[in-house]
Parts: sequence; structure tokens; C-alpha cells
Amino acid sequence: RVYDAVWIGRVHRQKGIEDLLATLELLARRLPDFRALFIGNVRDALAPGIAARGLGTRVEFSGFVSEEEKIRLFKASRVFLMPSKHEGSPRVIGESIIAETPVVAYDVPNYRPLFGDFVRYAPAFDLAAFQQVAEREILRMRGGVNYLEGMDLAQFKRENCWETTQAKFLRALEPPGPAT
Repeated sequence: RVYDAVWIGRVHRQKGIEDLLATLELLARRLPDFRALFIGNVRDALAPGIAARGLGTRVEFSGFVSEEEKIRLFKASRVFLMPSKHEGSPRVIGESIIAETPVVAYDVPNYRPLFGDFVRYAPAFDLAAFQQVAEREILRMRGGVNYLEGMDLAQFKRENCWETTQAKFLRALEPPGPAT
């Protein structure tokens, strides 16, 4: 894996951008040869903050990429950082899991029902804890230990494929049966 951390998302306060940049700054100070990748068209919005924190040589920007390239870049990374404050449908976490890239995220209410133990959580909005979990998982990955290898990814894929998700959604839209 080439990158220690990867991030993808839109640049918005809800995405925890300040926490993300603070985490990258800490990791760059503590981990030799730390490298991070931002996927998407975010260079114009984030490059000034990256430069101001002295991370210009540590963070790369991929620009817009295809779905196939996105998964390849996840697979080239040790950890996906998800410091969002809230999410509606965090599909990108599932994509990272499918790519067998560990996920570090704040413990916001809608993640555990969807992803359970497939994510490494930090208490919601506790930046120091998020940074600690991120550093721990990167060091584990650098040492060849990926917690996802011991998990049933095939079952995760079956339970979260488009067909299964569509069926669950359609069942939720069905009118309730007669009262008994």
C-alpha cells in the first residue's frame, strides 16, 4: 500500500474537514514517510489548508477518478479516514470495506447499524481519540495487520449489494399488514 490515509468527499463543514486536516498534521509529525491521498476534485478548496499546515509534500490529490480507479486507490491505502459529523448514506465506507481498507470514523448513530464491527470507531467528535485510532490502525497496517482479514467480507458484500439493499428498501415501503 502506497498511502497511509485516503479521504474522499465533498468539502463541507459536515464532513469534518478541520478534524481531517488536524489529523493529517498530527500523523505527518508522528509517522515517518507519512503520505495521504485526497480523491475527487477538491484541490482548489483544500490545497491552501494543506499548505498552511506544512503538508504539501505529504498529501496528493487524484482529481476526479472512475469508480474502478477509486477502488484501486482505496486498495493502495492503509486507512480510510471518515471524520464526518453526520451522514445520510455513507456508501463510501462500504466501498472502503469492500476494498479491504480499514475505516476510522466517528461513532455517529447511523454507522453501527450499517457497518457494525467493520469500522474502527472513535467517540463522536473527540478529535484526540480519532487521531489515536487513526494512528493505531495505520501502524497496524504498516506492520501487516489488517483487522478486515479476519472478518466475513463475503457476507458483508451479500448483505450490502444493490439487489439486497433494493429489496430491503422496497419492503420498507410496503404498507403494513392487517392488525392482529
